[in-house]
Amino acid sequence: MKFISIFLIFLLSFNAFAQDKRVQQAEQALAKLDAINTHHWSYKHLRQSDDESTLSYFDPRKPIDQQWQLILINSLVPSIEQLTEFNAIWNSEELDEVDSSQAPVSAMITPNSLSYSHQQGDVAIFSFSPIVDDMPDQQDKLTGELYLNLSSGDITELTIKNTEPLAAAFSMQLDAFKMSFEFIRIKERFAYRRISLIFSGTVGYVKEISQHSIEEFSEYIYVGEKANID
Repeated sequence: MKFISIFLIFLLSFNAFAQDKRVQQAEQALAKLDAINTHHWSYKHLRQSDDESTLSYFDPRKPIDQQWQLILINSLVPSIEQLTEFNAIWNSEELDEVDSSQAPVSAMITPNSLSYSHQQGDVAIFSFSPIVDDMPDQQDKLTGELYLNLSSGDITELTIKNTEPLAAAFSMQLDAFKMSFEFIRIKERFAYRRISLIFSGTVGYVKEISQHSIEEFSEYIYVGEKANID
């Protein structure tokens, strides 16, 4: 009987050690994602929503008012009016300042909340308590998952979703909410592969709303520090 008790204590201690080691692996991989800087790359950008799709190209070496080039809108060559509207939004100093001050990936995870959940094949899955700046008073209604590929040691995806309805803004309730970030390794550097946002609910307590948007990034070329061109 004493032997069984000792064995159980050993087994529990070993499991705790193994879980701590997994969490350390995830934290080390997360630190690499914090080095992501979209202004160090040129890339193709596909944005798709329920009512529109745009294909554009970003090059930080160009002047701020020319860094984003709209290629297609809804699979068609854009009109002068569409180009003007696109440039007013995307090629602006305000957007450049927002992009330059992006928080690291780890800022979406409450410190010390990351914990090992389970394993599926070669992927270790972790849970965490999310931080979403736009909904600071709704954090207890959100949960997050992080996916670590054990073969490569890379985090491939991070997701945040709701566990109960969210009061996202005055008179707006989101019954379903999910935000996903997928990552890609390019040699020894990391970048975004896909970002998606899905939500549905009501606004004004009666009008139904829903949104499904996806951003895909491809054809990355590393250009280093952004050229300071005015």
